[in-house]
Amino acid sequence: MGGGRPTVVFDGDDTLWKTQELYAAASSEFYQLLEAMGFDGSRVRSLFRSYNRPVPGKGQRPKERRNRAVTETYATLCRESGCAFDRQVVKELVKTNERIYAVDPRPMENAQEVLSRLAEGAKVVLFPGRDDEVQRRELTKVSLASYFDERIYVVPEKSKAALRHVLKEERLDPRETWMVGNSPRFDINPALELGLNCIWLHTGFWREDMDEFAALPTFVAFTLDEVLATVTQGTPHGDGDYVAPQKGQAEISQWLEERATQAEGAYVVGTSLKYDVNPGLDLGMRCIWLYAPPKGQEREPSLSKVFIAFSTGRVDEILSSHSKEGASLDVLWRVRASDREREPEVND
Repeated sequence: MGGGRPTVVFDGDDTLWKTQELYAAASSEFYQLLEAMGFDGSRVRSLFRSYNRPVPGKGQRPKERRNRAVTETYATLCRESGCAFDRQVVKELVKTNERIYAVDPRPMENAQEVLSRLAEGAKVVLFPGRDDEVQRRELTKVSLASYFDERIYVVPEKSKAALRHVLKEERLDPRETWMVGNSPRFDINPALELGLNCIWLHTGFWREDMDEFAALPTFVAFTLDEVLATVTQGTPHGDGDYVAPQKGQAEISQWLEERATQAEGAYVVGTSLKYDVNPGLDLGMRCIWLYAPPKGQEREPSLSKVFIAFSTGRVDEILSSHSKEGASLDVLWRVRASDREREPEVND
């Protein structure tokens, strides 16, 4: 695990336990109830997403925010259609949201095993957002509390300042500290900007998370087992069982040879971690993942740190930040339109 004893800071929701599935089920039931009343489904979704959007700095609890969004959505639909506002209907609609908090979340696969292994040589810290009572209840329900002792920091709204406070309280060196989380906006970006090693655990998207990544590289993982291997071995493939896809690596090598370019000074921009990014990383290139939802066998963790962009404009910004005085860079674009056409699933 490197020179000193590292620390691994974990998010909670959808990093150590699953909550997106609970919210997705509640939203689906809410939409179906209103559609059954004759309201337009696309209008229902548009209104709810607007009312459910977090207000920065307000620190409103998600439960309260969603209950308000449910009520406001129904009230607006009634006004627009001329229907009478029925308070009994509101109670039934709010119940769909209340059920989120009545169901115990499921832990992520191998969460206990991974935390146990990490605790053998690292300090683990929990740093979730939202309501303190809810987070501690969920932590207890998934039987993970014992791994953190008193190293639990729940904040209403995660930010760089909140993370800096955790580093100060635990006396952590950012260079020896890892951040593991599923949210680009709330987990990865603040940690990158503070100099931590980061692993984006890609378990899905919340609509409020869809910010561009900071122009700094991060590891990408899809499971906690891959997180464990990255922290302990420096690679998500652990003992070195990674083999770059031959076709992708051969094509990239040929491109380097034709341009007489050294891999260390060249870039790959690709839409596939498996066929574009990892072959480039294996050759020693700098790589930018132009995000496309990975499918099937393409759900492969990044071999090393990679830049991530959701748009070509962001790719251009990253490349420009690396260009000295406007000098051109050697960039291989491996972007397939079919990849970019796949839309990510986003939870409300």
